[in-house]
Amino acid sequence: MNYAKKALKASPNGNFLFTVRLGLDSALTTSGSGEITSVFANTPTSAQNWSSYAATFDEYRVLAYVVHFKPLTIIGGSSSTFKAPIAHVVDRSDATALTGYGLSTRYESQGEASGDKPFNVHVTMSSAEESSFIPIGTSTPNTWVKLYSSGNTVSTTVGRITVFYLVQFRGTGI
Repeated sequence: MNYAKKALKASPNGNFLFTVRLGLDSALTTSGSGEITSVFANTPTSAQNWSSYAATFDEYRVLAYVVHFKPLTIIGGSSSTFKAPIAHVVDRSDATALTGYGLSTRYESQGEASGDKPFNVHVTMSSAEESSFIPIGTSTPNTWVKLYSSGNTVSTTVGRITVFYLVQFRGTGI
């Protein structure tokens, strides 16, 4: 596809900027001990259509992303035991998964959601460092959404996670 025709604007140095929403969908499953310790980074390189944009542009940056949870009870499926709440946080310094509810209270961004209802965690890149352009072939996460829940049915799928990324691409060779 010729993205140059759809480029939103050309910068003074001749680079084209193109902003698009990319998505990534996966199952959310519990561990053998019934825990959820999932981490979602601001790296869209596994998103659908990534490769076509990566082949066209030189650099990218993530402007924002949303982690959307949809429980299996809504999309059809299991009647697995899901303990409320699901703790969720936004971490701007460390990719380590949460290992308990108490750890989530250390974060200003801490929130809780019921495991039987959909919810979203929104992240906007808030500084130049977080939203700097990086070369297409590299992945440098600097923000993570972390989920934690325990006391659930062991080793089972409890829902779907869709991560929506707002990505801006930049390049001259389009």
